[in-house]
Amino acid sequence: MAPVSFHFISGSGALQGIDARVKLLAAVGLSVSAYYADVRGMALLTLLLAACAWLSAIPLAALLRETRVFAFVGAIVFLGVALTTPGETAGPLPFVTVEGLKAGALVAWRLLLLVVLGAVLTASTSVEDIRRSVERILAPIPLVPERRVAFLMSMTVAILPMISDTAAEVSDAQRSRCSDLHRNPVRKIRNLTLPLLMQLFRKADEIGDAMESRGFDPDSSPAPRGRRRLRAKDYGAVLCAAAAFAAVIILRG
Repeated sequence: MAPVSFHFISGSGALQGIDARVKLLAAVGLSVSAYYADVRGMALLTLLLAACAWLSAIPLAALLRETRVFAFVGAIVFLGVALTTPGETAGPLPFVTVEGLKAGALVAWRLLLLVVLGAVLTASTSVEDIRRSVERILAPIPLVPERRVAFLMSMTVAILPMISDTAAEVSDAQRSRCSDLHRNPVRKIRNLTLPLLMQLFRKADEIGDAMESRGFDPDSSPAPRGRRRLRAKDYGAVLCAAAAFAAVIILRG
């Protein structure tokens, strides 16, 4: 099966038909909501994000399987917060507090939610749509180089699938050499990380050389043609995101 995490999935999904400007602003709003949300608010946002993944025809099981590496990062964040938050001692462990366990679980949950949110956004929105939408959103703001900002954001989104694909290639190469049989987790991480970084740096140099050889200038890129009007389903998405934000604030209060 082709990878789905951080890859644009073209199709007739309901989320693909939403205006990219709405999806970008809704993603920002949901990110802010996750920052303020408590456990009930996070549960609501998780259900909403699962519904968005379903509406965009993304194989949710494959998405979770391909982003499971972020669970390791979430575990590290959880331990870091749990071990450094003061409060009431949690049972027989004198260096872990009840408040730390709750705060660590909530922070790790937020991190994983944002990862899945980014994966759903990139799966339902093409890089070119993101570039044009960012440029249109920033165009009315004075003293902001909207074309450069839009180019940087589109490059960031375009690089995400490259990182995912390269990590999968390195992992498959290591597995073919039976490197996954090592029980030492530090050695496993080293065997994956070092080749991955080398491959990414090489590809970054190739992209930079290709852009330089063609004399690329983001300020000379063509401006977006026309101006797409928002439709009823776009306004419906805006209302849904606003309702989720309001619900998070109400549940927290």
